[in-house]
Amino acid sequence: MASAEAKIEADQPEETLIWSKHVRALRAAIEARKPDALDRVKLEVAKKETEISALANRRELMAQTAMRDEARALEQIDRLEDQINRAQEALPRRMGQIDRQIARLNKQMGDLEKLTRGLRKTMLDNDIGQNPEAEMHERDKSLAGMSSDQCRAAEDIRIGYLVRAGRGFDIGARYEEPMPGGRDEIGRRRNILDERYGEFVHEMHRQRRAMCWVIDVVCENMTASDSAQRRRVAPAKVLEALAEDLQLYADRFPPLDHKSV
Repeated sequence: MASAEAKIEADQPEETLIWSKHVRALRAAIEARKPDALDRVKLEVAKKETEISALANRRELMAQTAMRDEARALEQIDRLEDQINRAQEALPRRMGQIDRQIARLNKQMGDLEKLTRGLRKTMLDNDIGQNPEAEMHERDKSLAGMSSDQCRAAEDIRIGYLVRAGRGFDIGARYEEPMPGGRDEIGRRRNILDERYGEFVHEMHRQRRAMCWVIDVVCENMTASDSAQRRRVAPAKVLEALAEDLQLYADRFPPLDHKSV
């Protein structure tokens, strides 16, 4: 019997083991009819009642705290839902305001388009120069020794340069024959030449080739002699470098039909 009790005690947690020993001591005192045995039991009962009361109060406090936290969380949820609802209600109104602003700006763009429509050809001609025929003639003399592909590359590069600089307002106005597809086709090809010009500049930088000869002769209509004087090199150097640059463009980009654009 004693061995069985010892086994049970060994399996119990330490606190339970201590309490079991304490109960056995109290039982032994009662069986021995010790004078203080009953008082010791009453004292233990009072201690347990105090501990139970304290734990119950603690449990109640925890429950009240949890309820308050839950109430605060619910209030926050209500506030967030209210904010979401207000935002959803305000979104169409704000988007409508933006749409009206866009419409007003588009109308203003249309007004500006009407103002410049009759001046586009003049503005483009002015971009070419004060005397475009003379300047282009001087440029053509500099390109006289170039191949047809190099001359085509020069014209493409010039148009891309003007478009990228924001000056190529009406590329179609430069050609005597009507452009198949109208202004949509003109715009498409203008965008192509703009993109090609950007890629060409990037490739020139990648190969560490100077853009100055192309800018001078092709884009700004300078003669090879003027460019050579400006850059303090021999005219032959300008023509040689320019031919290489134009051939680089011609090899990289195929020709577009209908006079380049």
